[in-house]
Amino acid sequence: MRRIQGFLNLDTKLPILIQGSLGSNFLTSFALALSLHGFSVFVLAKTYELSPHSLNFYLLKKYSKELYFGSNKVLEFTKDQICKKYPDIQVIPKYGFSREGEFGYESLWKQITCYPIVNQNENLIVKKKSETLNSESESSFFDTIVLDIGSGLSYLSAANYFQTLNTKILGVCIGESKTSWLRNLPERMIQLGWDEKQRSIIKIPKDHLVNPVILPKFAETNDLLLDFIKDIYRDSHYKLRLEPIYSAKTLFTLLYYLNDQSLYKYKIHKIIRNVDLQFKEKLFQSPQRKILYIHQGGLLSWYKLFALADENSNNNHSTF
Repeated sequence: MRRIQGFLNLDTKLPILIQGSLGSNFLTSFALALSLHGFSVFVLAKTYELSPHSLNFYLLKKYSKELYFGSNKVLEFTKDQICKKYPDIQVIPKYGFSREGEFGYESLWKQITCYPIVNQNENLIVKKKSETLNSESESSFFDTIVLDIGSGLSYLSAANYFQTLNTKILGVCIGESKTSWLRNLPERMIQLGWDEKQRSIIKIPKDHLVNPVILPKFAETNDLLLDFIKDIYRDSHYKLRLEPIYSAKTLFTLLYYLNDQSLYKYKIHKIIRNVDLQFKEKLFQSPQRKILYIHQGGLLSWYKLFALADENSNNNHSTF
């Protein structure tokens, strides 16, 4: 939703066209928010399902002026027809990957840098605002921020914002492999309108990125991942909800590299390659292990997972 803020200054008198995967965070949230802000929204949703029934689909159907779904080839043809019919239509790049989308995240990064610091020593708790800190010594409450990397917009926005501060930005490459994402990085920086000087200043170290340790391809899942999601929801104090596309893969990978013993029961046997050891070292270099993982959503199509977990929990309690 932060990404959307950068697009709310567009002209509400003109229609908007957005395109993406049917189950993506981007597509549903943009359609809903822009529609509620008075825009007429045309949606192109990629899916190979002939009759979609997900919650995302029904929300898109409700909050779009016109909804089209199908393969990329079909949608590109449809897009051309819509743009001919509405020559003034405002086309938002896929996943909102643009300068407007990048700026939309700034409020989040500012909020994080002003997060209250809590130093706990036995019964003593001392709080102070991180904005009062010396940026040369400690820029924020968090030593490390971990993000899912789909298109990479949130990651690049964070890398840009925190470049002069002492917060490492680590990423788990979900949408495509680490090698592929880095190969396309120069083009992505140009898409954001970064000039040559900015592109040369902002470095993305290879050891700040890693591939997930769980193997399902993008938008796919397996029993191991679903078990992890249900266990986290059942066992976490705040009933943390993950989804299998982004957050579950990223959090599992993060815990794996932190040697979390709770993962042993999942019987995953993966030898960390030498190239990935540096990512692990970056996590352990956080002096006070003040690591923030930002959950970026994606729950709408997976709400039944938690209903099932609640049902099982109630059934278990009833046997006592």
